[in-house]
Formats: sequence, structure tokens, C-alpha cells
Amino acid sequence: SAAFTDRISADLSVPLVSRSHAHVHRHQGADHLESWDLEGLGDLRLLTRWLFLKPENPRNPALSAILGGEFPTGHHEEQNEAGDPAESGIQPGSNSTDLIVGLSSRQAFEVPMFRGGRGVMPFFTSVTGQFNGHGTDDYRLGDTLQVNAGVSYLLTPKLGLLTQMNFLLRDRDGKGRTSEEIQKTGGEFLYFSPGLEFRPSEDWRFYGLVQVPIYQRVNLIQTVSDYNVLFGATYRFKAFGKR
Repeated sequence: SAAFTDRISADLSVPLVSRSHAHVHRHQGADHLESWDLEGLGDLRLLTRWLFLKPENPRNPALSAILGGEFPTGHHEEQNEAGDPAESGIQPGSNSTDLIVGLSSRQAFEVPMFRGGRGVMPFFTSVTGQFNGHGTDDYRLGDTLQVNAGVSYLLTPKLGLLTQMNFLLRDRDGKGRTSEEIQKTGGEFLYFSPGLEFRPSEDWRFYGLVQVPIYQRVNLIQTVSDYNVLFGATYRFKAFGKR
């Protein structure tokens, strides 16, 4: 992430995907187990943000517009040991160019801390839509809508309690020239995500979240997770201009 001005910033990310998949395939009256262990780079994602409403009082919401995309840089021709290519929907990369648009807001509230004193509690919301293009054999991953909201409450000056709600709506895939069972794709997911963050200094931040599904609706039969674990670290530094 880089801030070029006090209003314009950009986020660049390249995921490393490690995924295992197996299913039973019926061929000539007999069942055969097929499996894949996929590892490789996913698609590059670039998001730009424009802070078009910047209030003087941080207690008022600051609003940003989001524009970006995902680009076909990831591995999309992975195969198993038998030489069978993995389905397009589970490849590390989609081999498609996708458009991402959205809005986000952020505001800060002054609240009492757990051990006395007062601290800042940031509250954020975001809405993003991703419109996916056609990839390998014209297969197209379903468009998505994501809505997120969360707060970070300071228990102490260095330790914070995170709480988020995350909603994902995914449309059915488009099978293109493949024979994939796209009727078994798409759905709606709502997660409650509690966690902790630790700030040993002004520039370092460590965090962890457990994402628990409280509502899931999928089309026909799909694989879903009982929970997800997210963790990471960030470090801020001065690269150019004023901090």
C-alpha cells in the first residue's frame, strides 16, 4: 500500500495459493478418485482509492471511492500427477481481467479504555463489487458483492479488540466452453469475525481474526468452511515526501 497524497492511495497484492481438492468421478460404471494439490501465484490485484470527502473532525465519516481490478497473472494451467487439468474454478489464477468498484467510509470515536484513560475507536464500512471477465475456455467466475463493517476497541494503548461483520454474495459461474456444473456455484455468506490486534509501536501492527459463519446459503451441493482464520502484520514507513 502506498499513499501518494493525503487523498490518493493504492493497494497492490499478489496472493500465493496452496489448495488441495479431491472428488469422485464416475467413468464407465466405476468410481475413480481424482485429486489435485495446487500451488502457485494467484492473480495480481490493484486497487486505487480517492478520499473525496475528508472532514476536519475525524468523528465525521471520511468517504473514499475504490477503483481497480484483477489481472491474469496467476497460474491457471495446473494439473495433477495423472496430467488432468484442474477445474477452472479451483485454479490459483482465473486467467481473466476483472473490474472492481466500491465505496468505503471511516470515522473515529473517542472512548474510555479498559484500564483507564481514553482512546480512539475507528469504525469502518466498505462495499465492493467485482465484475469478472472470461478466462480459460471462456469460463467466468461469478460476480461478487462484498459488504464489510468493523470496529477496533482499545483495551490498552497497545492491545485492541477487533469485531467485524462480513457479507459475501456470489453469482453463479459461467461455464463458457467447459462442461463444469455451474449450477453448483454461487451463494450467500454472512460471517461474524472477532479478533485481536497488537501495536508494539506506532508503525507496527499484528492482528488475528476468526471468521465464523452465521448464515450460509449455497446453490445445490458445495464445499463450505466451518470457520476461517486470518492473521497478519503490517509495517508503515516513509518512502517519499511527507509522512
